[in-house]
Order: sequence, then structure tokens, then C-alpha cells
Amino acid sequence: MKIFRNSFLLLIFSAFLCSFASGQKVTEANPGALDLVMGNLNGRIYTNELLKFELKLPDEGIILNQAEIDVYKNAGVDLLKNGNAQNDARIETAARKEVIILNYAHKPLGSTGNFILVIGTVKQNSGVTLPMVVAATLKGMTATGKFELLKSLTGVVIGGLKADGLEGTLTTNTGIKVKERILILMRNGYSISFVLNGVDDAGLDSAQDILIPLKFFPK
Repeated sequence: MKIFRNSFLLLIFSAFLCSFASGQKVTEANPGALDLVMGNLNGRIYTNELLKFELKLPDEGIILNQAEIDVYKNAGVDLLKNGNAQNDARIETAARKEVIILNYAHKPLGSTGNFILVIGTVKQNSGVTLPMVVAATLKGMTATGKFELLKSLTGVVIGGLKADGLEGTLTTNTGIKVKERILILMRNGYSISFVLNGVDDAGLDSAQDILIPLKFFPK
């Protein structure tokens, strides 16, 4: 169970690495914006009016609440610190900027054969582009020493929009390797990261299938 818990902590961390691209803390951009950024979950339907999208989640599976997300996020930060002052400061800064707005697990955390979706967002500074965010994400991921890039992704259609990203292998502290796919797009000045995690390619594809009902609204 510890193996899959550690991979989940790394997954949470992967979501907020997108904030390395000159992002700003949501409450710094607008002190009253946090509730709006978080969106609304009504049953199994998640809606975000600020980022203009809606996602109907599967009837089965687990949606983590914010308190659970915060616990795993903080643990993920601790897991990836390595005693290097510059690296540790970068990790803490990224964690402060990113908001995890949705977290879905197909099975209880720690289960075998699980796959997970984490959606995070960062308010990006003016002039920041999608390639900049993807490049910063890759740099932050590889700097941890726990991520190996397998391929870059471009033009992946989700919800009718094109996303770029990367796919690779995460290695847990116990040496277990899990697959991860990160898809990123820009919306209303925010980067949105869809981070998918599975034990193999089939798990990644199952995680991405969760995004099939995703709908983006006109800006």
C-alpha cells in the first residue's frame, strides 16, 4: 500500500510543478478569487465557471475532498525535498502557487491496478505561453530526480481544445515505476494541468478516458 501512496504523492506534486512558469499565487492575483478558481462539485458533475469547463465524473470511484488533497500535497512536498536549499525552495514555491481543483481515484488509494486524475491550475503572468509552461514543468519534474521523460505530447485534444504535455515514468522511493501523462492547456490566463497516473499504458488510457465527457464553454 505504501508503494501506491508514494506514487500518488508524486502525482500530486506533478500537478503543481506547472507553476514554475512565472505563475503567481491565486490569492495574490485576486484576494477573492480562490473560491471561484476551485469551482463547484454537484454530485458527480464538476463545473468551473472561471476556467469555463464542466466534467462529469464516473459513477464509481473516489473524489477526494480538499482536506485530503491538502494532506497529500504537503506530504508530497516533504517527499521530494532533498536537502538542497535551492531545490527545496523551488518545491515550496510551486506548491504555494498551484491550486488542486479536482482529484479523482478509480479505487481507494493504495489499491493495485488503480488510476488517478489530478487537475490543477495556476494563474500565469502576462506573456507566459503554453510552451513555456510545458518546458518549465519538464524542468521541474526532471530536477526531482524521480521522473524520466519518455515522450513529448502536442496537440492532444481534450474537451475540444488542444493540449500539450509530456509522458514519462515516475520512480517511487521504493523503486517502483509508474506511468504518468501530463496534459496542459491555457485558459483565461490560467494554465490547467490534467495529470494522469497509472501502473502501465492501459492505466494511463483509462485515466484519460475520464476526460471524454469534458466540455469547455465559450470564453
